[in-house]
Amino acid sequence: MEDDNRRVYCATFDAEQYWRDPMLAKLPFIPDRNAQRIVSVMDELMFLFCQPGDAILTRKPFNPVQKQYLQSIGFDFESNVFDLDPRSELDKCIFQLLCESDNKLQVSPFLEGQSILAPFAVLPYAAQVCESYNLQCFSPGNEIVQNVNSKLYSHQMKDRLDIRNVGVIVHSSEELHSEGQKLLSAGDFLIKDLFGVSGKGNLLVQSSQTLDRMVSYITSQEQKGKYTQFVLEPLLHKKDDFSCQFYISAQGETTFIAVSKLLNDGFAYTESSTPDESFMQFLEAGNYFILMERLAKELFKDGYYGHVCVDSMILEDGEMVPLIEINARKSMSLIKHQVDQYLQQYELRGNLSFLSVSSERPDFSYEQLLNTLHDEGLLYSPANRKGVLPLSASTLEINKSTMKAAKGRLYYSIVSPEAEEKKRLNEQLRSCFSMHSYRIYN
Repeated sequence: MEDDNRRVYCATFDAEQYWRDPMLAKLPFIPDRNAQRIVSVMDELMFLFCQPGDAILTRKPFNPVQKQYLQSIGFDFESNVFDLDPRSELDKCIFQLLCESDNKLQVSPFLEGQSILAPFAVLPYAAQVCESYNLQCFSPGNEIVQNVNSKLYSHQMKDRLDIRNVGVIVHSSEELHSEGQKLLSAGDFLIKDLFGVSGKGNLLVQSSQTLDRMVSYITSQEQKGKYTQFVLEPLLHKKDDFSCQFYISAQGETTFIAVSKLLNDGFAYTESSTPDESFMQFLEAGNYFILMERLAKELFKDGYYGHVCVDSMILEDGEMVPLIEINARKSMSLIKHQVDQYLQQYELRGNLSFLSVSSERPDFSYEQLLNTLHDEGLLYSPANRKGVLPLSASTLEINKSTMKAAKGRLYYSIVSPEAEEKKRLNEQLRSCFSMHSYRIYN
């Protein structure tokens, strides 16, 4: 990219909450601290971007068993042994933790002045971190990043690119009711939070009763001084979800990186995989990449450069919807691409998925899990050319305590040259978890 200096990768994966105006009315949601803790340690996934000499800075010390395994299969990166979040301040992004750290005697030498800060997403406090720790940062300002990540921006971009736009913006509970009734007369519709992500921030309305409850809920927030802005869209009957990853340089040059097919559970991400050649030809014939090039130019015109992930879909009737929303940051599909970059040297490809589980055995450690996978011939290594490649450890362990039913998540890639064998390996992985007193939720 812009420089060959040492890079320090870091992440706060629920970036959207830090771009969101606290005075903006919200859709109803149930806070889940267990899930929030899991998301907070997804930053371990950033090791996939590291080249030899680079480092990954995580909220919690990088799991040493996981690091040893990753080094054994060829990954080479530095990681912190200190705890950046000893008080579990989950509402603070990693940049705020760095700014307020009581442990700068350890943090400063690890960051090494003049290293390049390479975040998952640009968030508040990023500029202060670069200044405080003498880091280089090749990214636009937070206000620009916040603007282009709003669903309002994605909605307006459809008009700028002459894409069919079925959505409408509402600015009050009254407009929500009137526009919602119009949409409901034709079928189900979605209320979209301007900064909702991965299953949070999209609400499906299928009846007048649901709409009335939402109007009442938003009205009560307006009465407390909040302001309203939502995108309403008819529910589209989709056949395929997919995304396109590209990079805009500081000079405005666009580099296409990958396309990923997505498997979603409702509105939440569950898996990324590589599309076949016929799918790519379909996109090419529909001028999809020409449109993405135009989109990149518009983003750069508005001051943004860096990684972009565009969510798209194909409807049941074959119509392509090229722009659902713009994610001006790294993405899970880009992480999947990084897995492929690693596997390419062995002429292999994987997917990116996760198991959402709870453990009935807090004494069953991550090291025991890796040993079990190894003993059963399931653990990936370059020598066996297939298997389960675990990508995160802390997401599985973070909620473990003496209590039972600790929720966790294992991110992994299934590696095999054969599609049928990938299915078999996935089934064996699930059986392995079940045998060791894990309950699987997805």
